[in-house]
Amino acid sequence: MGVARDQTVVDLGCGPGYFTVPAATLVGPRGKVYGVDVHPEMLEACRSRVAAAGARVELVHSTETHIPLPDGIADLVLVAVVLHETGDPAALLREARRLLKPGGEVALIEFRQQNEPTGPPTERPHPPRLAEAEIVVAAGDAGLRVRAQRALGDHHLLFHLALDHQSSQMAS
Repeated sequence: MGVARDQTVVDLGCGPGYFTVPAATLVGPRGKVYGVDVHPEMLEACRSRVAAAGARVELVHSTETHIPLPDGIADLVLVAVVLHETGDPAALLREARRLLKPGGEVALIEFRQQNEPTGPPTERPHPPRLAEAEIVVAAGDAGLRVRAQRALGDHHLLFHLALDHQSSQMAS
C-alpha cells in the first residue's frame, strides 16, 4: 500500500487496528502512525491491539467529515474498506487530502462491486458497495486523481490517489 520507513501514516477508519499495527512496525521508530475512527469502541479495540503489539500509535476520535489533526501531516493516508460506509465519500476524501503533505498519497481499499458472501451487500438499506466509477468521481471531487489501481485478490480493489495538480494550484 505504500507504507515505508520514517513516514507519517494516518489510518482513517482504523477499526480494531488491522492495518494500524503493521503500519506502526513498517514506519519504524522515527515514523508516526495515527489511528482515526468515529467509533469509540473501535478505538478501544485498536488500543488493545496496539498495546499487545507494543506499537507506537496515536489514536484519534473523529467525525466522518472532520479529523482533528493538522493540515499536511501525512505521507500516506490509508482509507481501508470504510468509504462505502460514509454518507459523503467526497467529504471524507477531502479530509484525507487535507492531511496529505505535498507528494503524499491516499491508499484506498474498497470491496469490488459484486454480490458475494464477503463484505457489504450491493444495494440499500445497507451501505452499498461503490462502483469503481463512483470512487473515481469522489476522488476527483476531493481534488485527488487516481494514480494507480489494482485488484487485491478476488474481493477488493486498491486505489493509489495523489493530489490533483489543478486543484492544488487552485488552493495556492
